[in-house]
Amino acid sequence: MQAYVRTKALSYRGLNPPARDQRLLLVEDGPSLIGAAVHALTADDDPEGIRDGAIVAYAVATPLQGKILSDGRRASHAVLDAVVQDAASRHEEGSSIVLNALVEPQNVASSKYMLTELRSTPPRA
Repeated sequence: MQAYVRTKALSYRGLNPPARDQRLLLVEDGPSLIGAAVHALTADDDPEGIRDGAIVAYAVATPLQGKILSDGRRASHAVLDAVVQDAASRHEEGSSIVLNALVEPQNVASSKYMLTELRSTPPRA
C-alpha cells in the first residue's frame, strides 16, 4: 500500500497538472488501512453544467483483496464507494456528476460493480 501511494497516488499530480480539486483518500476498516484512491475533476468539468471527474487510481491492500469487511462489503467496493461519496459531496445538491474510471479487463469484480451498482446511484436531490 505504501509503495502504491508513493508511486501512483502522490505522483499523479506531477503527471497531470491540469487536474483540479484532486483528492487522495485513505479508506479504513477500524484500525486497518484497506485502500487508497485518487480522484480529480477533469478538463471537461463544467461548474455551470455537468460536473466531470475521474477516478485516477485506486488500490486495495493485498491481504484484503477479495475480502469482506466488518460492514459486509467487499474491500474494493468500500474504496470505490468512498470515492463516489467524496466526489458527490464536493458539488452542489442536484448537480449531475459523471465520474470516469479505467478498469483492467481482468478485474471483473470491480468492472461489474461499477457498471451495476455505481452506475445506478441516484443523483443527489
